[in-house]
Amino acid sequence: MENFLDDILNVLPVTWLPGPKEETAIAIIPGQNEPGRVIQGLEFWPEGKYCLVPGTRDDPLYLKETIISFTGRESSNLFCQGFSVANLNTFDQMEWLIGFLINHPEIKYLIFTTAVYHLPRAVLTFLASMEKAGHFVKICPRPIWSPFCSFFEVFNSKRLEDEIKRIEVYRGKGHVASLAMWENYKKLVQNIKEK
Repeated sequence: MENFLDDILNVLPVTWLPGPKEETAIAIIPGQNEPGRVIQGLEFWPEGKYCLVPGTRDDPLYLKETIISFTGRESSNLFCQGFSVANLNTFDQMEWLIGFLINHPEIKYLIFTTAVYHLPRAVLTFLASMEKAGHFVKICPRPIWSPFCSFFEVFNSKRLEDEIKRIEVYRGKGHVASLAMWENYKKLVQNIKEK
């Protein structure tokens, strides 16, 4: 529990700014049957060139056509992994994201948005994927707050307990970066100029 709380304290407060729009993408990390993540995350899209939505398990809600219906606009800059009947998880989502970014080297900044309780693990999982690929972008974390619960409820919830367990399990598998890796990453991205 203490390690996970350290992760929250070290990841959530980061308020790095994205770079120029043409060098910035937004990644909206959905959750199964949590449409609020995508709906709220789309509010950040004007800040970036590309909008990237990794897939989830068994949830067709996050298909490109559905997101177009949310926004009311078609865009060649919207990319969705889709959904899978397999056990698609956070690690799979981050591997898809890093693959996209490797193929779009002009993107140097990533606005990274997901539910506040999921943000530390998702960011640290993405960092592990960047380390593995040897390809780094500047992450600009943007937590999404649930309209159904307060700050206190988020940090005292069953969902947070589940994240505590998962971060330790996935760290053991090498899917989640250590805090030492996070500290090294913060030094690395200081060289990228902010707006």
